[in-house]
Formats: sequence, structure tokens, C-alpha cells
Amino acid sequence: MSTKLSIYIAACCCAIFASCSSGGKDYANKAHEKIKDLKITTVKIPETDVLNLPSYNLSAYYRDTTEWLYAYNYKTHALDCYDLRNRTVSQLPLKKDGPSAVTYIHSLQVCSPDSIWVFDESQRALLVDRTGNVRRSVVLTDGLSEGQLIVVGHNYAMSTTDIYYDGARHSMLCCVKDQSASPASFFIREVFLDDAPAMSYPLSLPEDIPNVGEREYPYMGQPNVTYLPDKILYNYPVDPLSEEEKGEYLEYDRLAW
Repeated sequence: MSTKLSIYIAACCCAIFASCSSGGKDYANKAHEKIKDLKITTVKIPETDVLNLPSYNLSAYYRDTTEWLYAYNYKTHALDCYDLRNRTVSQLPLKKDGPSAVTYIHSLQVCSPDSIWVFDESQRALLVDRTGNVRRSVVLTDGLSEGQLIVVGHNYAMSTTDIYYDGARHSMLCCVKDQSASPASFFIREVFLDDAPAMSYPLSLPEDIPNVGEREYPYMGQPNVTYLPDKILYNYPVDPLSEEEKGEYLEYDRLAW
């Protein structure tokens, strides 16, 4: 590395650190102190005929007798399936036409190698098997009012929100933004696959930024949502410090639903 380049990088780093407030540093230090026994393992996959990508914006981990990483390859419109223990990779092509057609996908959940839920641009949750055939289709927008839209995203600088299949309740969950009133609000919608009426669970807005869903925060105005078997965790990336002061993410106890 040249001396000029080293000086330039050092200057950029100094400018970045100088721009951070002491509050931001304290928040980062507290967050790092909570990390215990973090272990990083690198798995190298030998070269194959699969045209894998240098990086993926959408992936899902699954574990059975081995460990799998499924990742959406938008160039080939397929799922790259990495066997992390045996260090092999295969590909599950998604169909572009016909009754099993899948458009560009925005959410991915692997329940088993033969049961993979994806959410595509048609606003449907699609259950795909190991051959790429669609076994079930659920239109998640059915029943939504005007001004309500499903929120799904994986930009870690903005927000990360998925759809989620709950096997115990046989339902699909998704986050919905309601723009029909001001300020805009958010809720979790649960669509039951046995045709029972859908249910909605409102998400609280930050107390100090009640208009978080409005245009003032276009890139950080949507919640991060993580689904667990018995809880839904969420926070608003525009206001991380207020969540930290509460001690934990706001959460719903789904066992009580």
C-alpha cells in the first residue's frame, strides 16, 4: 500500500470517528460488552459448476443431519444450496413461467429441504419444494385496506423484516405499514392457512419520534422485526438508544395470542 493511500485512509477514519458523538460510542461499547463467546468459523467450498455470487442479499440457515445455507442467486433466479459440513453446493432453479412461476424474491425461510417459503413481487408467500414446484400460494395482501402495504426488506442500513411461517399455529406472519392515517403506523398481520380470520397486532411507535413512519425518516422509518417461536422482537433503527435504555427490544409474547 502506498504512503499516500495510507494517509488518505487514516484521514478518512479520523473524520468518521470525529463525526460520531460520545453517546454513539457509549452505545456501541455497551452493545459489544454483551457479546459472549462469539466464535466465527470459515467454511471454504471447492469450485463447482454452480455460478454462485460473491455475496448474497438474501439467505437462510437450516440444520438437519447437516448444516445448510440457502441463498438467492438473482442472476440465475435460483437458490444456491450450500452443504456447510460436506462442503458441497447445489442449485435449486426457480421457475419463471407456468403454475409454479416465481418472480424476484424478497424473503426466504427454509423449513426443510422440501418445504421452502419465499415471498416474491406478486405479494404472495409461496411454498416451494426441492424440485422448484410451488405447492401452496398465499396472497398476503388479501383483506388489507387502501394505504396498507407489506413491509419486507434486507437493507441492514435501513431495516430488516421478513415474512415468517409459524408451524405450530399454521400461519404466516408479516409486517404491515398503515399509511391511511397520520402518523403512519405498523402492525403484525397473521394469516392462518386453515382459512381462519386473520389477526392484527399493533406495534408501538417510539415515544419520542411518533412520526417515525412519515417522510422525515425515509430510509430508517420502518421497524426491524425478528420472529421467534414464542415472541416477536422489533425496534426502530432511527431510534436505537431509546430501545437500549429500556434494556431490551420491545416484544410481544405470542404464547398469549
